[in-house]
Amino acid sequence: MSEEPVSRFWTKIGLMAELAAVFRNASPEQLAYNKMLKLVQGVVPFDATALYLIRKHERRLMLLSDVGEMISPSSLCELIGVPDLCDWLMAHQESVLLPEHDCRRDRAEEARDSLLMVPLVAEGNPIGLLLFKRDSGNAFRDKDVKLLSIIGDQITSFIERSRYHHALKKTNIALMKAQRELKAAQERLIDDERLKAVRELAASINHEINNPLSVITGNVENLLYVNKEFDEKIIEKLKIIRGEASRIAKINRRLLEIQNLFSTSYYEEDDTVTMLDLEKSSFGVKHE
Repeated sequence: MSEEPVSRFWTKIGLMAELAAVFRNASPEQLAYNKMLKLVQGVVPFDATALYLIRKHERRLMLLSDVGEMISPSSLCELIGVPDLCDWLMAHQESVLLPEHDCRRDRAEEARDSLLMVPLVAEGNPIGLLLFKRDSGNAFRDKDVKLLSIIGDQITSFIERSRYHHALKKTNIALMKAQRELKAAQERLIDDERLKAVRELAASINHEINNPLSVITGNVENLLYVNKEFDEKIIEKLKIIRGEASRIAKINRRLLEIQNLFSTSYYEEDDTVTMLDLEKSSFGVKHE
C-alpha cells in the first residue's frame, strides 16, 4: 500500500484544526454544520452528504444539514434491508460502507462502496447519522473512512456540547426565575410579618388611647351640657377640645383598619425620615 503524500497529510491536519475552530466559535449551530460539511468536501471529495439527528421520542431522523442530492432515510432502509433506521443505528455503532446500486452500470461497478454511513454515538447511545455519497464509479478508501469517522466523532462532541449548553441555559433561566419567585415570597413574608407587628401595635395603642380619650370626651360633653353660663371663650375652647378629641378618636379607629403599609416622608425635604401614611394604609382607601 502506497504511503500518503506529505502534503495531503498536512492538508488533513489543517482540516481538523479548521473544524475545531468552527465548532469552538460556532454561532449559530446551523452555520457550523454547513461550514463543516463544505470544509470536509475540500479534503475528502464526495458528491453529497447529509447530517441527521435522531428524535428518539418520535423515532425519526431530523435533517440538520446537507450538501448535494442525498439518499433519503426511507431509501436507505430499503438499501440495507431494514424496516426502521433508528433500530439499525441502535445495533450498529461503527462506520459502514455500502454500494449504492445504479441500474445504468454493470454489476462490477455496482459493487463499489460508494455510500458511507457514520453513526454518531455518545456514551454508547446513537444520537445521529452522517452520510457521505460518491458516484457509483468512485469508492471510498479506508483512509477516507477513518478520517470521516474521526470527523463524525468531532460532530458528536459538538452536538453533545450544544445540548449541554442549551440544557444549562434552560436550567439557569429556571433557577433565575425560581430566585425571583423566592425573593418575592420572602419579601411578601417580611411584609406580612411587618404588617402583623404594626397591627398588633395599633391595637394596643387604640386600647390605651380609648380609655383616657373617653374620659376627656365625656367630661367636655358634661361641662358643655351642665354649665350654660360659661364665658363664650371658655365654651369655644371646650368645643375645640371636643373636636380634637373626636379627631383623635377617628385616627384611633383608622389604626384598626390598617390593611397595608405605605410610608411617607416626615419632612418634605428629607426622605431619610419616614412615617406611616395612615390614610393610604387604612382599609377602604384607594391607593395610587
